[in-house]
Amino acid sequence: MLNEDTRPKTLWSQTQFDMLFLALERCKPDGMIKDIMADLNRRGFPPEYVIPRVRKKLGTVASNRVKLILRTPRRPSGRLLRRI
Repeated sequence: MLNEDTRPKTLWSQTQFDMLFLALERCKPDGMIKDIMADLNRRGFPPEYVIPRVRKKLGTVASNRVKLILRTPRRPSGRLLRRI
């Protein structure tokens, strides 16, 4: 039986990785991918850890997309800012 203070971080984190992989495979919007990446970062998985996992599972194109998404600023409304 689990203690009330125990958090199933490993299982939830793997679920988040699976959601990220699926979102990338299905070409979901950048905002969704950025939100998943932000959640993984809050849970202790920085982009330096996540991007190599994406590259290993989905390839260079997907990992480059994640890098680009993380560099693109967003408005609070969730819409992408236009770069000039």
